[in-house]
Amino acid sequence: EVKSSEEWEAVQMNILEVGIEHGLQKGLQQGLQQKITELVEKKLKKGLSVTEIADMLEESEETIREIVEKLQKKSKTQRTPMSMFIRKISLFVGLTICFALHLSGQNDNKFNEVVFNTLPQLCVSNGQGVSAPFAGTIDGTVVVAGGCNFPDTPAAEGGTKQYYGNVYRLTTDGWAQDALQIRPTAYGVSVQVPDGIVCIGGLTADSLAPAVSTVQLLSIKGGQLVSTELPALPEPIHSAAGGFDGTHIYVAGGENNAAYRMAYPAATGWEELPNLPGRARVQPAGVVQNAAIGKYFYVFGGFAPRTEIDTAFVHSDGLYFDTKKNEWITTNQAVIDNESRAIIGATAMPSGVAHVVILGGVNKQVFLNALNRPEADYL
Repeated sequence: EVKSSEEWEAVQMNILEVGIEHGLQKGLQQGLQQKITELVEKKLKKGLSVTEIADMLEESEETIREIVEKLQKKSKTQRTPMSMFIRKISLFVGLTICFALHLSGQNDNKFNEVVFNTLPQLCVSNGQGVSAPFAGTIDGTVVVAGGCNFPDTPAAEGGTKQYYGNVYRLTTDGWAQDALQIRPTAYGVSVQVPDGIVCIGGLTADSLAPAVSTVQLLSIKGGQLVSTELPALPEPIHSAAGGFDGTHIYVAGGENNAAYRMAYPAATGWEELPNLPGRARVQPAGVVQNAAIGKYFYVFGGFAPRTEIDTAFVHSDGLYFDTKKNEWITTNQAVIDNESRAIIGATAMPSGVAHVVILGGVNKQVFLNALNRPEADYL
């Protein structure tokens, strides 16, 4: 349940401060244990056996039996107000965000401060940068690879899009082009992993088969940037979202709303997941953040292109993948000043233990007008 009152926000800050002072990891473990205990208690009330509960929660019967015994002992004693408050503190640290972003014009969360620093401009051609490249950090170095632009004539004037395979590193002297070249690609998915950047799918200039299913790892070996081929996706995917939860790489979205994950670093192949429900989610934002039990992969926003039947549609909500239920669950909408916002072509990243910061994107109404082309000479 998402609570948005000022009183609840004040409680959140106090609770989070306590959690930080006493150790975030300890608090997260306590919250996890408390959540499992609550689930066991609910299922006991429904008359389920220890074996049935263990199977549903994917825990050992011994673990569930110990929890049941503690619950039975606990029921014999009276719960005091202070014990109930401590219980809520430990539970909060492990709560899932469920898209509980407080999107406002000011940062009212002192534990999730965002600081922006100006970087040198990346110029690829005719003073222009690139759109939709692969990007991330490798051993602390910012790396940008691929991307596209309209170097000669703007798109609105009928220009031709050009794709690039250049790879750039950010150094103390500015951007430096690396000797490594990748296949000219844009609109792929960048997933940050401990040893580099996993670059997934994308679009190329190939008129017959522009979308690709290739997957590669950009990493640094012996001081040199290298590209290592990983198992390809079962199908071409572009303009999707991705994330890494510590054990699996996720990718989802795009025109077909396909979804897959791959164990990493084992990287032996991709597992097909249920498609994202509803209309297409092109260019959504993806991120992994803590949940009540483990971590969830979230897909926020995206848009559905116009078809012969339907007008274009902009998603203001999100989805997260529940690994226990093997299904996608809808989050709340992104709303600022009572107006839903578009999360398209944006970047999402985890902040702290239970928040997500989303950067960039588009103006919802301007973007919708462009997609639906209300006038023949629009743009």
